[in-house]
Amino acid sequence: SAQIGQFYRISVSKQTAAKMVGGLQDNGGYAYSNNQWKNYYGADGMDTAIHPSNSNLYYGFIQNGGGLYISNDAGNSLSSSVGAPAGEDGNWITPLAMNAAGELFSGYNNLYKLTGGNWTLQNTTSFGGGNVEVIAIDPSNDLIMYVANDSALFKSTDKGVTFDFVFGALSSITSVDVHSSNSNIVYITTSGTSGEVLKSIDGGFSFITISEGLPFIGKNVIVHQGRNSDNPLYLGTSLGVYYRDDTMSQWEPFDTNLPNVSVSDLEINLEDAK
Repeated sequence: SAQIGQFYRISVSKQTAAKMVGGLQDNGGYAYSNNQWKNYYGADGMDTAIHPSNSNLYYGFIQNGGGLYISNDAGNSLSSSVGAPAGEDGNWITPLAMNAAGELFSGYNNLYKLTGGNWTLQNTTSFGGGNVEVIAIDPSNDLIMYVANDSALFKSTDKGVTFDFVFGALSSITSVDVHSSNSNIVYITTSGTSGEVLKSIDGGFSFITISEGLPFIGKNVIVHQGRNSDNPLYLGTSLGVYYRDDTMSQWEPFDTNLPNVSVSDLEINLEDAK
């Protein structure tokens, strides 16, 4: 009999694409290593992370951030777990983000940092009502972090302790990605069939649309590819993946052998592409 699973989010090791972890609807957290998928925790698997310098250290959330499940042997077994912060209930897909130093952050109504096996409150300024939807960390500067709450974009330059409101989109922000080496360039996507792909060249304070060539479909996630002077961008939509770079005037489908499915997460691994 055929079996099928729906991944909400995935993460790939910085060292090798042979190590991955993902969260699945109703099927918990699955880890990939040694050419095998292993289910290392249950419930609804959600956002995930792999430590940047320890490719055996996997993290995975369940629904609403109700528990974080940790494996220190690449998903062969469950090593420990961390409960939600007291009084906090995150979104169905509660965001996780890990910086280049291996510090892990989560977004509930507030921003938390994993410290000594517990979530500790990180931010001292409010994001307003509701839960954090997106956390993005500048890959070239761990001090710079972005948080999206509905259509509002907030920016921190002190590793998430204080934030300033920098931009209001026309609809909810679905993803944020900072250019891999230029902190001034930030990309966001916004929700709805009329949602857009937007680009900032002033560190998130103003944006222009770069949605040329895209149909009226949901834009879920954008990722910038480093180590390429053409600045390739990949966009996960409700109908597969689109691609654009600086040599092109519009987005084009990037879907050879990919069915017309909704793509909710994208990861790029460059270590195996050297």
